[in-house]
Amino acid sequence: MTFILTLSYILIVFLILIFSKLSIINENRIFGKYPRKTKYYWLKVLVMYVILSLRKFFKKVPADYFEKLDKPQQLSPTPKAADAVYFNGVNNKGECLIHGTARRHGLIDGFLYLKINASELGLLELTTLPDTSQIMDTSGTGYEAAGIKVVALKPMKTWKITFNGKLREAKNKDSLHEVSIEAIYTSDKPCFNYETQMEPWNMAKNIAYEKWSRKYFENFNNHHQLHYEQFGVVKANVTIDKQEYRLNVDCLRDHSVASHRDWGSFERYILHWISMENGDHFALGMICNPICYSSKSPGQKQEYRKYMSAPFG
Repeated sequence: MTFILTLSYILIVFLILIFSKLSIINENRIFGKYPRKTKYYWLKVLVMYVILSLRKFFKKVPADYFEKLDKPQQLSPTPKAADAVYFNGVNNKGECLIHGTARRHGLIDGFLYLKINASELGLLELTTLPDTSQIMDTSGTGYEAAGIKVVALKPMKTWKITFNGKLREAKNKDSLHEVSIEAIYTSDKPCFNYETQMEPWNMAKNIAYEKWSRKYFENFNNHHQLHYEQFGVVKANVTIDKQEYRLNVDCLRDHSVASHRDWGSFERYILHWISMENGDHFALGMICNPICYSSKSPGQKQEYRKYMSAPFG
């Protein structure tokens, strides 16, 4: 018994010493924001890689998980809870339909951009921008505000986007146009779930830069959000000042559900979605949220021939 107790004390002291080393951070930050590597950086990478790999291995989602999730979700009671869907559609002509609705308590963060070359009007936008706070048009259970309405017709397959109202020219704020949009998003591709499919090695390297402490991991957990993305296409009938147009764009749709989503905590948020002529898709990004990670580089590739999503870093 004495031997076991002694061994236990030695193990506890060893773990405390190891954690104290893992908590060290080089305070000489780049531009005062981005931590540098310490001599224990690769040890921290290894520890976090093992943890994330085990989590990825054991965390499985049911077959119907996304079908149940791909619709408006009940908001967490926390003040900055969010349930957001975004559609980012462009084509090789430079035309676009970009739209987002993020349900909050009592309001919706909403925006819409439209560009159709044949209209010769340039980029059109909501008249309230850059203010994205919109009053909900429903009881708060749907993605609907400022004339925008988004409905999941068939989860993970088909969504409908409609808009009726005025948009203004981005380069001429006083020039308003009456616009109607009837759009259908469709996809037969799998989604990429950032909670379970991100590359553990890449994520471990991001987290290893930070100063580890109980408070750090509590903040990390509190700012966790469920986020998945899916490539598809959008076909739209658009009417601008009674003139009809057709618009076809490749589109990246994403859905985020979070108990705490505060854009004010982000120092940098850069995302690129790329569609290739052969049907391949890529997502590249760089995110800086000092509360959780000073530098996070999420990404995915989706190969048309293999019909699968795979992370890369």
